Amino acid sequence: MLKTSITIDATIAYLNVLIELDRPAIAALVANRVPCNEALAEHPTCQVGAQHGGFHVGLLGLLNGLFGTFDEGEHLGWGPIKAVFEDEERAVGARLIRFEKV
Repeated sequence: MLKTSITIDATIAYLNVLIELDRPAIAALVANRVPCNEALAEHPTCQVGAQHGGFHVGLLGLLNGLFGTFDEGEHLGWGPIKAVFEDEERAVGARLIRFEKV
């Protein structure tokens, strides 16, 4: 069945099912960032970070870009999906617990 539309909640539920199937693989995908150009960094909703003297994007940044960003409040500019780790500092090796709505 092809899905022609999907909600934030359905996306989060799907990601959480994938974590249960293969936590290390999903955690590695979420942790991975690849270099990108300034044009992608300037996209209005794709979540791109500046690090190591350039721009980098990851899977969660792309997914959040599909749903847009908050226009106001404490999460201004953020996307609606966050990854929750057992160590909130996201230290190297921290275990990915789940995805949830911001």
